[in-house]
Amino acid sequence: MCRPQYRRTLVPDTAQSSAVPLDARLHALGEEIFSEIRRADSKAGACCATSLAALATVAAVVSARSSLPLAATVALGVAGSVLILSTALATAVLRPRLRPFHRPYSLAFLDFSDATPAEVLDTFRRLSAEDLLRADSCRIAELSRLAEQKFVLLRHVTSLMYLGLLCGAVAAAAAAASPLA
Repeated sequence: MCRPQYRRTLVPDTAQSSAVPLDARLHALGEEIFSEIRRADSKAGACCATSLAALATVAAVVSARSSLPLAATVALGVAGSVLILSTALATAVLRPRLRPFHRPYSLAFLDFSDATPAEVLDTFRRLSAEDLLRADSCRIAELSRLAEQKFVLLRHVTSLMYLGLLCGAVAAAAAAASPLA
């Protein structure tokens, strides 16, 4: 069964709920969630590229300058470490999440990965309209949790990127203020 991590009170719009069939609303909600998952994946890809570009800059500065002040060296080390961590988290957002198989009332592409077309058709013929709605609602709950997890990770990624860029700015200021410059 699908079990929400936490419950939210949803107040239905009674005028709209009677006009739109339930299966159409579930389909629209599923499409909205897929759109948010695609958005999260696009943002994660952009964060990966940005973090790696900043990390390449840190590496270039470290290799080009033989003698940096201690404050700049420490700040660059912290910046590099934080940027590596943000890249790893952004990659985790992109990593596919395969849920456990054979959940009740779940009808997702993974459920049919080893089925023949006849088995897929037979499965759908055996299900009632209520079973199909339940399967769709469970899938929506799963996808919603996945989208939420991706956006929580992205929040951490961007915070780490800010910290890495701040450390890079501190390193630049320390290097500029150094009499060795």
